[in-house]
Parts: sequence; structure tokens; C-alpha cells
Amino acid sequence: MNNYVLLRHEYNTIKREKKSLILILFFICITIFSIMITHYIPEIMKILFIDQIKEMESTLNKYIENVSAIHYINQFSKYISQLGFIITSIIFSNFISDDLREKRIYLLLALGIKRKDYFVSKSLIINLLSLICLVLSLVVFRAGLFIYHVTISFNLYFTMCNVLLLKYLILINIIPFISSFRLNSWGILFITLLFYAALSAFRYMPYLKMLNPFYYIYVFSINSNFKNYILAIVSTIAVVCVLNFEGIKRIKKIDL
Repeated sequence: MNNYVLLRHEYNTIKREKKSLILILFFICITIFSIMITHYIPEIMKILFIDQIKEMESTLNKYIENVSAIHYINQFSKYISQLGFIITSIIFSNFISDDLREKRIYLLLALGIKRKDYFVSKSLIINLLSLICLVLSLVVFRAGLFIYHVTISFNLYFTMCNVLLLKYLILINIIPFISSFRLNSWGILFITLLFYAALSAFRYMPYLKMLNPFYYIYVFSINSNFKNYILAIVSTIAVVCVLNFEGIKRIKKIDL
């Protein structure tokens, strides 16, 4: 069984369990929700605070007059980074750990599959599916801005796409690494989200931020020049490689 067949096997497993369909639908729904919440927030505020509508009217009118692509990007980035990652973590939290705890990996090892190939195939399929979902979300987001006649420059859209893709590459590679531990789904989900929270928090710490790839991605989002772009890409690739390398080491060391 070669690597292509192994990848095919993992894809068929995900497809059979409807994980790919669920993830795609969630990402599209999150995108549509973020667009609509940004566009209709004045109407929502009027309904929720009907008694204070007179005091809030000038503020809401100012929001309507000044709403721009930045407002949509901020909402979309927040929801897709947080909710999207949580949903992905829930769906794939047991992707490797169940095979280890229930000894299903023996079936693949008996067919001559190396542990390294097993982990790499799992990681690749999670990466591919998650990135496809994110790209679809970016397309839906751009279409939503077009429908609501919101102007966005190519540079701004390009920067947003790269920031989200780089950030999400780091996040989704945390999942197979944590899943290589023999924990239940809830334990893996908790540690994965804790990992995400730590990366987000360390971005603001004076000394630790220089070791945090989120910091370089953040700098690129503020000042999108070529140097910052390269630093963001290099730091992202470095973290992805480390996470996968450590995951492979764990799989090789586990006594089944």
C-alpha cells in the first residue's frame, strides 16, 4: 500500500463519516453569518435596545455611514479563526488518538505501513480539507461583499487571505500533534484550545512574542511589505514542520 492509497483510505474514511461535508457547511455558515451580522448590526441593535433607540440613533447612523470592508474583515477573521478552529478541532480531535487507544493502527501496520507515513497521511488530509474549507470561505466572503456593494482593494483582500491562511496552517497542525497523545476527545480538544489561547496571548508578551509565529503574522497584517511577508511565511513553515516532526516522533515511540 503506497502513500497515495493511504491518503485515499483516509479521505474515504472522512467522506464516509460526513466530516468533510459538515466542516464545509460550517465554514460557509460562519462566513455568511459574519457578513450578515456586520451588515445588519444597526437593525439588530434597534430590536435589542428598542427603549434606548433615540439615544443610540446618532451612533447607529454614524456606523452605517462609515461601515467599510475593514469592519467586514474584522468580523469574518474573528469568527473564522475562533469558531472555525473550534469546529475543526471537534471534528478531528479523535482522528489519531482513537486509532492508538483502540489499536486500529495495527491493521495498517500489518499491511506494511510505516508509522511515519501513517501520521503524515493523517496530517495531510486534515490540512487539505481544512484549507479547502478556508478557501471556500474566502470566496464566499468576497461574493458577500460584492452582493452588499462593499468595495475592497486587491491588496487588502490579498493580505487578509494570506494572514488567515498562514494563521490557520499553524492552528490545524496543532490538531494532529495533540491527537498523537493517548487522550480522549475532550482532553485533546481542551489541550488544543489551550495551545491556541497560549499562542494568542504570547503575541503580546515583550520577550516571548519573538518566538511566536502569530506575532510575525500580526506584523504582516499591519504592515504588509515583502520582508514581513517572508518572515510570516518562514515562521509558519517552521512551526508546521516542528509540530509534524514531533508528532511523528511520538507515534514512533508509542508502544502499541
